[in-house]
Amino acid sequence: MSWWHHARVPHDANTLVGRPHWSERWAFLAGGGLLLLVGLVSVVWRQNPWGAAFLVVGAVTLLELRRCVVVREGELRAQGRFVRRTVPLASLQQVAVSPMAEVWVQSVAERPFYLHMVNRLATGSGPGVWEFPVRLRELAAADGAQLDAWEPDETVAPPKQIRPVFSR
Repeated sequence: MSWWHHARVPHDANTLVGRPHWSERWAFLAGGGLLLLVGLVSVVWRQNPWGAAFLVVGAVTLLELRRCVVVREGELRAQGRFVRRTVPLASLQQVAVSPMAEVWVQSVAERPFYLHMVNRLATGSGPGVWEFPVRLRELAAADGAQLDAWEPDETVAPPKQIRPVFSR
């Protein structure tokens, strides 16, 4: 199944979906669309090769709309702009929030990574930075994960080997 289908799955007790706030997605849609339009006009109508740069930047900006994280059927699927990571919930070792208010996860076998796609605002229909890790930890524990201690109101510095831009 595609990432699009997983981002649109119905919410049930065993499904968790994290996406950027609608206003952030709207800004990327408007900005990316405008850059693509300027690039197309420059390349097609004015035949200016510099318009290709606008096309590339516009396309990369629109790739922001792909970002989401879906927890379903015993696995976490994180879709960034370019990279997708799938981690079994049972292999999670830590789920926490960094001092910069970014959710991060670490599995037993893989390098830790941020979930930048989780809603940073406390409003909207999806879980925010402080609700998402609590629910993710519940689902992982139910799937048999042995998680390190973490309290919902504390921040934990991620390990040094974390990749800061996995999903951007």
